[in-house]
Amino acid sequence: MKRMNLDPGPGHGSEQEKEQLIRDLMQDRDFAAVMKAAGVPQDEYTRHPYRLEMIRQNSMVCRNCQGLSSCKQKQTGYREMPVYDGVLESSLQPCRYLQDKQKKEAHLAGYLVNDLNPSMYQLSFAKIELNGEDPGYLNILGTVVESYKAGQGIFLYGPMGTGKTYLAACAANEYAGDKGRCAFVHVPSFSARIQSAYRTGEHHGEIEYLQYADFVVFDDIGAEDITSRYLNLLLTVLDRRMQEKKMTWFTSNEDFRSLENHYSVTSSGEDKMMAKRILERIRVLSRPVYMDGKNRRTF
Repeated sequence: MKRMNLDPGPGHGSEQEKEQLIRDLMQDRDFAAVMKAAGVPQDEYTRHPYRLEMIRQNSMVCRNCQGLSSCKQKQTGYREMPVYDGVLESSLQPCRYLQDKQKKEAHLAGYLVNDLNPSMYQLSFAKIELNGEDPGYLNILGTVVESYKAGQGIFLYGPMGTGKTYLAACAANEYAGDKGRCAFVHVPSFSARIQSAYRTGEHHGEIEYLQYADFVVFDDIGAEDITSRYLNLLLTVLDRRMQEKKMTWFTSNEDFRSLENHYSVTSSGEDKMMAKRILERIRVLSRPVYMDGKNRRTF
């Protein structure tokens, strides 16, 4: 909480103007409520009216605000508020909309790597609407939830748009909120990220996070660009997770066979042995769960 000096400097208006300002301040019910909540005594109105007017003008910007998307403050979600501990000061404090957002997103601190789309930050198994769902989806959902509770790995595969990433995001959010030390990795982005950072060595931190995080989701594996360097790094991560028996989930449009074919050909040529080594670890880490059904994406 950053406190600010409220001294407005010399050269304010006449005594009559000052008295009028004091009356305006005291008649502003909204501002009076702010002052009362901060424990500012009544005599501060007369002692420091110009200081209080600065705070009031800032707070007026927030009146009738509909949310963070329409925030007019210089720093979104923060407003200047009075602080009193014997001396009148002010500080930038989060508004109720930002406080609500921070509360809802507190679980994100549990992510070591987070490639989730912000629209998925609030997903959870408990919020899934089950009314009208077909038995096939309910069966898959039951399998996924049971696997999560048992700490078991899953390879969730099937056609695009059936909700694989959605269910994996539910699991990751719940784990981040309850236990922390998890990661949600969009594999195509991860591949591009670590290869671009390889020369500087900046990829080491992310690789270590993915090796030792207690729960990792590798989302959309099989859709990434392949190089020998990337496969070596992926193998390093998966091998460590296999040795440590860490819960690991995958989502993919590929099955095990087509994923192995995908990893068999790199920009440097064919490497079937590397592909087999990677798939062996994925098989040990997870059990395949096929997810079919309607396309759930909206455009």
